[in-house]
Order: sequence, then structure tokens, then C-alpha cells
Amino acid sequence: MDQVNTVPFEDTSQPFFSRLFRTITMAFAEPMKLFSGMPRGDVGLPLLYGVITGTLTGVISIFWYMSFNSMALLTRHMHAREFAVSTGLYILFMFLCPLLVAIGMFISAAINHVCLLLLGGGQRGFVTTFRAIAYGNTPALLCIIPFCGGFVGGIWALVLVIIGFKLGHDTDWWRAILAYFLPTIVCCCLIVWVLTTFGFIGAFAR
Repeated sequence: MDQVNTVPFEDTSQPFFSRLFRTITMAFAEPMKLFSGMPRGDVGLPLLYGVITGTLTGVISIFWYMSFNSMALLTRHMHAREFAVSTGLYILFMFLCPLLVAIGMFISAAINHVCLLLLGGGQRGFVTTFRAIAYGNTPALLCIIPFCGGFVGGIWALVLVIIGFKLGHDTDWWRAILAYFLPTIVCCCLIVWVLTTFGFIGAFAR
């Protein structure tokens, strides 16, 4: 028996902006309910949602960076040429943001899903993992609050993605948590291994 769809954004019988706002609100206020009834269709709608919220997050972040750069220029802590170059890069990033967000979502979902499969927790397929990432990163929108908003939103998003893994795949908490952090753990181990190896090589070469 199929699950009841609890993701408002994927209820196409409702107006678009109403679906978008309700899903954002639910991600903040009722994440357990949101992730407990995710549908199992294709990636189209969660991709669209993730690109919209991710692009908004990127644009808001760029706005703050440009504002801080403007203040630095006015207070002569930044040269005009440096300001012009950074502004041009920010504008370019703003235009590329939707594409970069989409690519990032697919890469993150692919890596995390492989980790879930290795841990025996990815029973409901790649699309479920993709949905957890698409809807779980909603709190990144808190970057609209300068200074602390991005940090708080990042931690909150981390928690929601793990909840999405757990409820979406109906797996154990330890599998969901480890699947999220496993790529970071592996990268850290590789860095330590490389530094240690080259360190020994450098020591023997002396």
C-alpha cells in the first residue's frame, strides 16, 4: 500500500506558491510529518523545489557578501579594483546558481545513497535520498539573517536531512547519521593518510 503524500509541494492540485510556502513552513515546523510520507515518484518536483530554495539561499548570501564588500569599500578596507572583481564574480555565481545547486544536489544524493546502501539503509531507492536532501536543506534559507543565520540554518539542515534519511527509508537512526557523516569521515581519513605518507617520505628524503 502506497504512503499518503505529506509533501505539499508535490500536490499539484494546489496553487504553485501555496505549495512552495506550505512546504517551507512544514520543513521548519513539522519535519517529522513532512518526511514520514514522502512519495516515491521521479525527481522532477523535489529537484525544482531544491533549485528554488537553493537559489534563493545563494542569492541572499551573495547579497550579504556584496553588502559587506560595499561597506569595506566605503571604509577603504578594500580597493576599488578588488571590489569590481569580487562583484563580477558574485554576479556570475548568481546566474550560475540554479545549475550549481542542481548539480550539487545530485552529487550529494548519489554519495549519501551509496553510503546508505553500504550500511543497509537505502531500501527505498535513490529518489527517496534525493528528496531528503531537497527538502532537508530548506533551513539554509535562514541565511537571510546576517552573521548567525547561515550557521544555524546549516546545522538545522543537517538534522533535517538525517531525519529525511531515517523516515524516508524507514531505517535505523545510526544508519541515517553515519550515512550522512561517512563521506566526511572518509575524506578526513584520506587527508590524514596522504599527509602521513608524504610526511614519512619527506622525512626519509632528508
